[in-house]
Amino acid sequence: VRTRHLSWFQQAYATPPDWAAPVAPDLENLRAARAWAHETGDGESVARLTVTLYWQGHAYDGAVLEEREWGHLVLASAHLEPALRAQVLTVTSFRDIGAGDWAAGIAHARDALALAPDPGEGVLAGAAIPLAIALMVTDPDAAERAIDEGIERIRRARAPAFSEALLASFKVGTALMRGDPAAAVERGHGIEAATGVMQSSLGVAFALHLLGDHDGAEADMNLRHLNVRESGIG
Repeated sequence: VRTRHLSWFQQAYATPPDWAAPVAPDLENLRAARAWAHETGDGESVARLTVTLYWQGHAYDGAVLEEREWGHLVLASAHLEPALRAQVLTVTSFRDIGAGDWAAGIAHARDALALAPDPGEGVLAGAAIPLAIALMVTDPDAAERAIDEGIERIRRARAPAFSEALLASFKVGTALMRGDPAAAVERGHGIEAATGVMQSSLGVAFALHLLGDHDGAEADMNLRHLNVRESGIG
């Protein structure tokens, strides 16, 4: 029965969801299926379900540290084909950043990009995000290079799971880390005007606050909170 359970849930959630969709109701079923795969020595299924749980939990399911440990377990013990290993490296790098381990996040993201045969496809399109987050505090220039390279990979890809607009929005953060809130506002508004996509980040509101435009900051924040609620992400 547990083997059939594993097979059914692995197939049912094989396709990454729309980010605007609600968090999947079957996280515990997916975890139970993964536990059985681990008990039976099915490393490939453990790896695939670890990637699936990142997507289906929208990375916000409250189990960041547990999921990070699963990622590290897979990377240490499973013999995986390169594309799947690169996916696990990518989602683990997000978990590393969530746990505050910047060095591990950078290392795993870079390993994913070096290993992936098509680094702009699917979940691999997001590998530049943990790189940018981890690097922008100490080296905004390196963070921007990671963002620009990620955008180029997305433009060449057939089916990236992350958008160019999302990746570009992290340049608001690099401007803030340089101490230039005016540039942060200009970048944020420019990206949204060019793409027609409202981002959920409150970086522009914070930049307006730093510039002394408190009314503008509050209006921007309220607008983005509305956008987050409507999208189902927040």
